[in-house]
Amino acid sequence: MGDHILLIGAIAIGGLLLFSMVSFNSSITMHGFEKTVNVNLQEELQRTIRIIERDFRKVGYRTSPALAISAFSDTSIQFDGDINNDGTVETVNYYLGTSDQVSGTDNPYDRPLFRQIDGGNPMVLSSYVTKFSLKYFQSDGVETTTPQLIDCIEIRLDLSNPQHPVDHKNYFHPANNDTLSYYTVSWRTKITPPNMLLNN
Repeated sequence: MGDHILLIGAIAIGGLLLFSMVSFNSSITMHGFEKTVNVNLQEELQRTIRIIERDFRKVGYRTSPALAISAFSDTSIQFDGDINNDGTVETVNYYLGTSDQVSGTDNPYDRPLFRQIDGGNPMVLSSYVTKFSLKYFQSDGVETTTPQLIDCIEIRLDLSNPQHPVDHKNYFHPANNDTLSYYTVSWRTKITPPNMLLNN
């Protein structure tokens, strides 16, 4: 009888050890996945930031600052400036696309961010954008909707992983009345194009 109890105890302990090992391996695998996803999103964010910062600092460069911004909204902007520093003024258009313009993704909230130069073919800066918003301020820090008074632009950008929802950042989708979580990286900044200061 005692041997049976020892055998049952050994089996129970072995089962617990096996369960612990499986859980540990699963935890390591998930940690590795999380790290890979985060690194990829951070690289995508940094690449997108570099382009945005370079372009937005050239708003009004080698053109009339008062006429540099020709159209703008909370998710788009069109401006003139010599962004390539080659003596030629370009018209640059940034705008947020729609979710149906992104394919091969499980995330229902991601949208492409487009960059268009002189009316040419739009370039997709990133297809993982879940937030791109712009605000415009005049020299005294007051938000403005008058293009001639703009000298500072606030940019907010979120990129989210296209697959594998997790408990990181929630996005509520009012049309579907649901909430899903995706790995998300964020950037917030204010850019004051030097040439726009000449206008105020």
